[in-house]
Amino acid sequence: MGQALYREWRPATFAQVVGQAHAVTALRNAVRQGRVSHAYLFTGPRGTGKTSLAKILARAVNCLDPRDGEPCGACVNCVEIQRGAHLDVTELDAASNRGIEQMRDLREKIRYAPTSAARKVYIVDEVHALTADAANAILKTLEEPPPHALFLLCTTDPDRLPETVLSRCQRFALRRLKPEEMVERLERIAADIGMVPEPGVVAAIAVRAEGGLRDAIGLLEQLWTFAGDRPTMAQLVELQGGVRQDEVDRLFEILEAGDGRGCVRWLDDVCERGAEPREVARDLARAARARMRAAVERTGRVDPGWLAVLERLQSVTADSRGAGDPRLALELCLYRCAEAISPAQAAPAPPAGEPRAAAAGEPERAGGWNELLARVRARDRRVWALLQGARGRAEDRVVEIVFAFPAHREEAGRPEFMAVMRQAVQDVWGEGWTIRLGVAPGSAKEGATRR
Repeated sequence: MGQALYREWRPATFAQVVGQAHAVTALRNAVRQGRVSHAYLFTGPRGTGKTSLAKILARAVNCLDPRDGEPCGACVNCVEIQRGAHLDVTELDAASNRGIEQMRDLREKIRYAPTSAARKVYIVDEVHALTADAANAILKTLEEPPPHALFLLCTTDPDRLPETVLSRCQRFALRRLKPEEMVERLERIAADIGMVPEPGVVAAIAVRAEGGLRDAIGLLEQLWTFAGDRPTMAQLVELQGGVRQDEVDRLFEILEAGDGRGCVRWLDDVCERGAEPREVARDLARAARARMRAAVERTGRVDPGWLAVLERLQSVTADSRGAGDPRLALELCLYRCAEAISPAQAAPAPPAGEPRAAAAGEPERAGGWNELLARVRARDRRVWALLQGARGRAEDRVVEIVFAFPAHREEAGRPEFMAVMRQAVQDVWGEGWTIRLGVAPGSAKEGATRR
């Protein structure tokens, strides 16, 4: 049974590591000069080469025939370490071996000299997951390590490690890879497996991987399984649940027209063909960023409307994982983007620190609509987001809230959302007020009265 492509193409030498020249140069020189320290910490996002560098260094320090700081890959030590079968090289996943007992066992065993290698190596992945007691236990060993011991610690979250551990390691911060750095490796892998992607597919995979080569290789393999040897851009979009470039262009035209209703119809269309709101949001954010950068390069200035669009898309992308309804979150975001990019369609924002005058028909008591929105936002940001596209009126102890779309009105009518709004109305105007939800003319009938 074959192994995953990312494992098959894991770098075996320092020279094969992509995009981490600062770490590669320093580690290779340390091996060549015989100045390898007792502890190294590799940090950085997932898929950037932390564990790969640790394994290469473990082979290099124990290689029987090193070549200019590189492991030969052919001696018994290199082969056994590569297979994960060498007795003097131990790999631990701190996420599943995070307790004090495992670290005490490590401290006991590390005192003994290696059986057949020059250095006894401990590779600890996700080291930030260790408990406080376990981290203290490993700290004792880092403070007074045996001369034959080498600790290689890897983490995506170095801020969770005690400063006492950080200070006893040489640290290499690995960075996200640029798409162009990954393309060459992806093209080599594609050629090796007999895959001939449509032009632009490999570059799109590199962009979607967001700096992680392992993720990029995994997506390439997934596309190969899904679409065969000649995958197209349309198949990549279908696999990921995103949107095509022509669909992105169409949405941007709708945004520039300030057409909020058109944005929602666009979202309905792409979701009906199977697009996933989370992936759609990511694709739109990438496209908006590329558009912004191109405009800045061309004109030397930032368009405030498109800056607001990018900020809103980035926000909904960051929040979508925890959102109860990602599609609703994106729908609301697009509605606000249409207002932001077409100032004529939306009321101008008030200067900082100056309250906005209430528009005709808006609640004016005790601070009015703005204060009501502020109270709602403090209680539940989901309800506040729904109200961003609504208009309010307070009259005869009735607060009428009119939404642009029926779906928003239905969402706002959920009992837990109504409870938030009732409390906010009470905070602003006192008790005895009724909340009535409705939909703008032409969208649906007026909503039922709710208390």
